[in-house]
Amino acid sequence: MSSDVWIHGTAADVWAFRWDADALGRVLPGCESIRAEGSGRYRVVLAMRTTLLTVRADATAALLDADPPRAVRLTLDGTPRGIGGTFHVEVPISLAEETGPDGSGTLVEYDVDVRVTGSLAAFGPGMLRDAIVREVQGLAADIEGEIAAGRVPPRTG
Repeated sequence: MSSDVWIHGTAADVWAFRWDADALGRVLPGCESIRAEGSGRYRVVLAMRTTLLTVRADATAALLDADPPRAVRLTLDGTPRGIGGTFHVEVPISLAEETGPDGSGTLVEYDVDVRVTGSLAAFGPGMLRDAIVREVQGLAADIEGEIAAGRVPPRTG
């Protein structure tokens, strides 16, 4: 599945959130906790709403193949609490500064590949993809809000 979101802010501003655990925790929907485990690796506890229930999961996120501030590949591997199975999510992300109808900003294009095992598979990858799209849209809105409020993390990475 491929999609995109528009964020009012520069690609450098958007990029800065990818490398700061505190800032990422503020903007990542459903993030209950986040801890850096090295450059571009995080341990997270996520709560994701589906149409039927909220699923909490312990996961490891990694930001790979970084090409600042144009592209990065997010991987997310985890285990949901109370539901048997595991998940693996791959999200190649590209950022491009553009001028749109509402002014300048960054177009964030992404693909989502979801693989699930065990009882989690009964929910179907389609339901999980839909939830991920909602989370990405929330993430974009949260990043935009932080940029508008002047809370952009220091630019590193």
